[in-house]
Amino acid sequence: MSKYNKYVDRAIKLGVVDAKVISADTIETSHAVRWKCRFGCDTYGERLTCPPNVFSVNETEKMVEEFNYALLLHDHDDPEMQDIVVKLEHEIFLDGFYKALGLACGPCKRCDIEDCKSPCPYPEKIRPSLEACGIDVYKTVRNNGYDIEVLQNEEEIPDYFAMVFIE
Repeated sequence: MSKYNKYVDRAIKLGVVDAKVISADTIETSHAVRWKCRFGCDTYGERLTCPPNVFSVNETEKMVEEFNYALLLHDHDDPEMQDIVVKLEHEIFLDGFYKALGLACGPCKRCDIEDCKSPCPYPEKIRPSLEACGIDVYKTVRNNGYDIEVLQNEEEIPDYFAMVFIE
């Protein structure tokens, strides 16, 4: 796992609050997470990085099984995470980890929702969110030492998480 520590340093240089290498065995999936997208998010089905346009929970589970580790990224500001995930995925890929795969947080905001259509004009710059793919972010990050709770009001500082899978 120590061979991946340079990516922790790189993630912090790119602007995240914290990053750590985690075992893929600690990543939890849940069909309920996808249901929350479907019946709780106004961009469900509207963006190419949102369900049902992304991996199913079953596909995500199979994908996670192919990896031993992931770089877990933590920040308090989500707009930068999409770019940071893509940059890190690319760097990790160029270092020889050809299966590197990033998942961001929240819906893609590159285009106005009215302009979001297939094919995407920016496929190299977008990644679906962990939640969109059925990853239970709360359980996963708690499994890895983060103490997060549901926010109770708008004054609380949000926690955003993203991930880059490494073979």
